[in-house]
Parts: sequence; C-alpha cells; structure tokens
Amino acid sequence: MKRKPSPKLTISLAIIGLYLLGALLAPHFVDKEGIDNWYNGNYWIRNPRLAPPEWVNLFGSKKPPSRILKPTKEEGRLHVFEYDFHYSRTPQDIKIIFNKTKFERISITLTTPGGESYVLYNSPIIEELSFRASVKKLIEIGRDKGMDVTETDVLFGDALKPLFFKNESGRIVPDEGKYRITIVSSAKPQVFVVGKVYGLMGTDVKRRDLWVGFLWGLRETMILVILTSLLATFLGTLLGVSGGLSGAAGVFSDAVSKISAITPLLPVMIALVPVEGKVGPNGILQMPMGLFILILGFLLSGKISRNVKVMVETEIKKEYIESSVSLGGDRLWILRNHILKVVIPYGIYQLTLLVPRVVALISLLGFFRATPGFNWGTLMASVVIENPRVTIYWWEVLPITLALGIFALAFVLINRDMEDRMSSKNI
Repeated sequence: MKRKPSPKLTISLAIIGLYLLGALLAPHFVDKEGIDNWYNGNYWIRNPRLAPPEWVNLFGSKKPPSRILKPTKEEGRLHVFEYDFHYSRTPQDIKIIFNKTKFERISITLTTPGGESYVLYNSPIIEELSFRASVKKLIEIGRDKGMDVTETDVLFGDALKPLFFKNESGRIVPDEGKYRITIVSSAKPQVFVVGKVYGLMGTDVKRRDLWVGFLWGLRETMILVILTSLLATFLGTLLGVSGGLSGAAGVFSDAVSKISAITPLLPVMIALVPVEGKVGPNGILQMPMGLFILILGFLLSGKISRNVKVMVETEIKKEYIESSVSLGGDRLWILRNHILKVVIPYGIYQLTLLVPRVVALISLLGFFRATPGFNWGTLMASVVIENPRVTIYWWEVLPITLALGIFALAFVLINRDMEDRMSSKNI
C-alpha cells in the first residue's frame, strides 16, 4: 500500500515551491535598476527615511504613505494639486521637481481645509525644492497658528507640523481635510509626498526600498543555495562511491575527498574575493557565480564523501555482495544494483541537512560581501553596517531573518519525514 505524503512533507514542499516561484517571478515585479543603484543615495532620495511598511496602518497607526500627486487643474503657468490629509502624523516632506534647466521665479501657495493660504516660496528656483527646507516660513506659520515651534523642531522633528496641525483650544491636533497646492511656473512640476510609511517592507536609513532588495535577493539566494547544495551532494556521493572502491580511481577520489574535508571553508571563500572578484560601478561584488558555486560545493562535499565511502566499504563486505561477485557480477553491475540503492537515499537525506547549512553560509558570506551578485546576506549587510545609529529597526531585519528561517525549516521538515519513514521500515 502506497503511503500518503505526511503533513510535514506537504508543508515543506509548499514552502519550497513558493520560494522558487518568488525567485522565478522576481524580475517581473522588481526593476533591476533599483539593484544597480542600491549604493547610489541620489537614486532613493525621494523616498522617506526609515519608514515602516504601509501595512502597519492596519494595526491602528495613521501614518501618511508616500505618493505622487496628480494635478487637478492646469492652465498655462498655473498648476493646482490636492492632497487629502487624514492622518495622525505629518509627512516627512513634500518635494516638488521641475523639468527645466534655467532659473525662473516660482510661486508656491498652500491652502488649508479651513481656507487659510500660505505662500511657501516666491523666488527663483532651477530644479527642485522641499517644503521642510523652508525653515523660517514653517516657524512663522506655526506661530501664526498659536503653536510653539522652534528651529530645532523643524530641523529634527516633524517639520511639516505647522502646515498640517492646528491649535484647537490649547490642544495641537491634526487639521484633516483637503489641502490645495498652487504652483505658478512655466515648467511642469511633479509633486512627491514623502510619507512616514512606505511599500511592503519599508525603507532603511539610506531611504532604499527594502522590498526591491528582498525580492531580488530572494532570486540570487535561491540560485546560490540550490545549486551549491545539489553540487555538494553530487560531488560528495560521487567521490564517496568511487573512493570506496579499489583501484587507482578509488585512491584518487579518496585523496580528493580528504582535501575537501580538511580545507577551512570560510578563509578560502573570503580569500577568493581579492583573487577573482572585483567591485562593479554599482558597488556590488562581481565574481563568476559558477566558480563560486563550484568551489563552495567542493568544500562542502568532503564530509558527505567520507560518510558515503564508509557506507560503500561496509556494503561491499556483506555476504550478498560477495555472492554476487562469485556469480560473475562485475563492479558496474554491483554498483548499479546494490550500492546505489543504499547510497542515493542517503544522499537525498544529506541534501536536506545541507541546505539549511548553505543558507547560513551564503548569508554569512553575503554579510561580509564575499558572494557574487546581490543576495539576502548582501541586503542585511547594507542595512546593518551602513546604519550610523545603534538602533536597528524591526522591519530592516525581521522579514529577512524569518524568510531564511522558514526556508531552512522546510528542509528540516523533509529531513524529519525521511527519518520517520526509515524508522517505520525498520520496525
């Protein structure tokens, strides 16, 4: 009677399938331009800094998301935009970009839901401006509303609070409603609201969209982990089988597997960076991925090959093998009909043990930027190492840590399922 897949096996295969599907679809959901500019601060300048994911608003927060405003009216030099503000916090900033190359006097007026109008800019501007950069005007507006606003509040606190809050009987509360931004300019402006929440995974201290790094890093992490684990298992099984047989091939394979087993892995992989790697113009390590996988796979194959060799030597000494030899069975026939039936299940078992280890190694090497391309280790390194603050925010590390742990758990569950099946066969 054929045994049905256990819940452990079903869950683990579903997890692996989802990760592989995500890796396959990543290029369709993420623009590689974001990865090419991962270390280019100017590329991300319009994103909020250290913003949590937008879905935190589902748990009671009322923080404004980032968005691009569309004009509600355009007549000649007149451009009107509306912003519906209904949040408990102000945006980090509002940026206005002009598509022009020469100075021109530009007027920008903000009208509140109550009808008060404030001229924020009336001066020559060439390309871009920021609401929070108008420090004196923000202080003036705040005091006009009866708010105690200092230069420190504007520079290091909620800079736009004087615009979006009001004094209501001594209480400073959000002034919710539709705000109108009126721009007088011959150049067509773009208005960016830099919010306090952003996207599916938030941003880091360099304003980078962590979802871009996460999804693209998933793709390259899966490539490295799966190919390295398969290669290490294949080489370990091959060297172990041939090393357990007599003859020159056995001696050579045994010597190679010993070298693999005793070579220190981390120093060799880190030393590979200055030998074969170079940093590209985008700041990402460029190294032949095939070479990286080949060397790491070889170094990880040593322990597997030593164990397989012992299994082969043990099997060869068993009576049924000796009987097969006496009846004329050659080495290839014995290998195919007896040895591989024992070795292949063991190889699969070792693969399920090896994948979690490779996940940890790739992440560790990526943290030291000793892996080719851009993977989850690279992402964690850029988030943690480049943060000048001591504080690391939960959305910067928790999703990656959970994703790595769940993927490793899937193979642990497969491993446990195999052990259960082996135990039931032996009873």
